[in-house]
Amino acid sequence: MTPKELLQRLQTYIKALVWTAGNKIFGENVFIVSAFPALQLSQLVAPTCFIVDSGQQSHPEHNNIIDQNFSILLFVEHVGNNMGEYTIIGGNRIANKSSGAGLLDIEGKILQGLREETVLSTAKIVFLSKSRAKNALVKGANPSMTRSLNFSARVDYV
Repeated sequence: MTPKELLQRLQTYIKALVWTAGNKIFGENVFIVSAFPALQLSQLVAPTCFIVDSGQQSHPEHNNIIDQNFSILLFVEHVGNNMGEYTIIGGNRIANKSSGAGLLDIEGKILQGLREETVLSTAKIVFLSKSRAKNALVKGANPSMTRSLNFSARVDYV
């Protein structure tokens, strides 16, 4: 699997993630980007997922293998909770829908899914780190939050 195939499969996989009742978590709001598009957040529907290409390095012993680094950056927004608590833990949630889901609900689904995923099994994916959740007011007085999950995947270089 090449780096391009890895990122595209990851995008397809995340777009297909669903809550228990079958409703998609992100729908079509999953984008492969080179950097976090902070200026566009006010135009997005939350939750949104960005797959950020974080560069790569060659394997020291095998020149046809590389370690592709990537981040999954999550953007959530919650209307009606001016302290921002619901953006991290969720609140006023509509069962099995993304409306009202918090950052921890969504990142849990992604991390659980990547551990169980077989579509990406030809690449060894390693979870590296999770950033601190960052609060921001994007649209009016609606609290929003972003967090990145950082990974490395060993893939063939073609």
